[in-house]
Amino acid sequence: MKKYKWAILGTGSIATKFAEALKESTNAELYAVGSRDMGKASWFRETFNGKYAYGSYEELCQCPEIDIIYIATPHRFHCEHSLLAIQYGKHVLCEKPLALNADESQLMIEAAQAKGVFLMEALWTRFLPGLKTLQQKIHKGAIGDLISIEADFSFQGSPDIKRLYDPQLGGGALLDVGIYPLTLGSLLCGEPVEFTSSAKLNELGVDLSSEYQLTYPKNVKAHFTASTIAQDHCSARIQGSKGEIIIAQPWWHMKEFTIINDSEETIKCDYDCHDFLFQVEEVHHCLKKSLLESPEVSHATSLSMMNLMDSLRKQIGVTYPSDKQSYLNEF
Repeated sequence: MKKYKWAILGTGSIATKFAEALKESTNAELYAVGSRDMGKASWFRETFNGKYAYGSYEELCQCPEIDIIYIATPHRFHCEHSLLAIQYGKHVLCEKPLALNADESQLMIEAAQAKGVFLMEALWTRFLPGLKTLQQKIHKGAIGDLISIEADFSFQGSPDIKRLYDPQLGGGALLDVGIYPLTLGSLLCGEPVEFTSSAKLNELGVDLSSEYQLTYPKNVKAHFTASTIAQDHCSARIQGSKGEIIIAQPWWHMKEFTIINDSEETIKCDYDCHDFLFQVEEVHHCLKKSLLESPEVSHATSLSMMNLMDSLRKQIGVTYPSDKQSYLNEF
């Protein structure tokens, strides 16, 4: 059985989680890690039993044995580092959000297509078994026609985590955690036809917390909230014409939900592996089939979400320096 040689570009907390997931895959090995700090790269390699460590991202991308690179740097650098990997002919799994805006996302997609390499946004919740079960129950009419969705993703972030609060790094609740309830809405209802948003901004113009009111086809309403400064209820509720579904906290793990209609039924969807393992195996599945994008998280899916978040950001008045930079034209 082929083992795919993975590299991780970046050594932060999300890279650590991903490395832990890779260890659980029988089809993968951590072949290399890259950081701008050779000390961090060496520590990461030793901690997760990787083979090679590189003190620059370009050196990592030049390694000929690597099959696929996971981009684990802050949002601000997703496009730049993905394009670097693509330039050297590497398949790419890029941590969500795919980029800071739709223009960057489009450049990444076009570059991957031109180079003939795989590109997917790493939105791990889309591959959880509980989400698929939830979709099946709703599709089969467990609660009738959908009426409304409510979901919150909030947490108390440390002020020391600069990527959450610095516009230079693409900080903000929307891109960091708002994408999760928005993704739930799109999976269940499609693209919204109307939306409004509001937010509390910090002194640098980054949204500390934000709310989104959306209307989907068939007049399904949604109210989503996101925060990086305070933990709220972290729950989700889906109402239909014949009942409702309550997803157990924290809802984004999708390990349990209760259907309430004429009776009450709790569905257990637990799993005994790392949360990220499902997306790792999706990449392997796609590569075995020589696919350049995942049917589950297609390029069009990621681009649609970026367009929506661009519009929501415009409404709440959050802009990033890279929205206006021209460096992208260099690739």
